[in-house]
Formats: sequence, structure tokens, C-alpha cells
Amino acid sequence: EAMDAIFGRYYSWNEAVEACPDGWHLPSDAEFVEMANALAPDGTAFAEKEWFTDVAGGLMVDAKFLGTRMWEYWPQVKITNKAGFSALPVGYAMDSGTSPDFTGVDNYAAFWTSDSEKNELGYCRYIYVKQNDVQIGAHDKESFRASVRCVKD
Repeated sequence: EAMDAIFGRYYSWNEAVEACPDGWHLPSDAEFVEMANALAPDGTAFAEKEWFTDVAGGLMVDAKFLGTRMWEYWPQVKITNKAGFSALPVGYAMDSGTSPDFTGVDNYAAFWTSDSEKNELGYCRYIYVKQNDVQIGAHDKESFRASVRCVKD
């Protein structure tokens, strides 16, 4: 909680779908596809539930925290934040029941989508420091915790 104001919170999927204020909503995977297509090289078109290649740098912000660059430099990733998404590598958390286990800080950014599979899994979009791709995964709606970006209605 001490870092919430700086890096945001980690939400379960169930919390994420309720987290956005009035006039805003949790983006669907189709909305992530729209953003990725706008960043993609000409002639590239992505679809829902697939990896987006060569666009992650357009979502990442080149930020420093206490003088240290947050996204480590990798030659295959050019950080531009062209989309204004400002992704930071704050990782994700797994709620083990007693206290959350934080994973991937400095390596991953993970964001919930509003999409779900069956009643137990929600979809997340990932950015990994060493790849210029945006990945997708399905996780338990309660124990997995990720970041949220809200979209204006």
C-alpha cells in the first residue's frame, strides 16, 4: 500500500472490473487490439487473444525511480511510449492467502482486460522487458493480481 500512489495497485480480476470510476471502464482485449494495431508496422493486423509483435516499446515509458531506469535496456525494444500508455515494470502478485507474493518487478508489466474465460479465468496483457511483444495469458480471477488501465467511455 505504501507504493500505491507511485505505481498503482494490484487488483484481482473481480476488483479490476469494478475499479474504474464513472465514465471509464476496464478495456476489453478488442480495445488492446485496436491500440496494438495503431502501433503496428503498416500491413500488420492483430486479433484478439494473440501476441502483438513489435509494439511493446510503444506502450512502455522510459522512467526512472530513485535514479534507476525502470525498464532495463534491451536492443530489440525501443521504448517510445507512442500510445501514451506509460507502462511501468511493476510485475504482478499472487495471493497465497496469508500475504501476496510479488513477481516480475523490473521485468514485467501486467494489465487486466475485461475478458474472461469460463467463470474462473480472466485475461491479462503482459509486457516483458526483453521482448518487443505484448503477450496474453489467462489467470485465476481471485488469486492473480495485476495492474489496471481505465479507458474513457
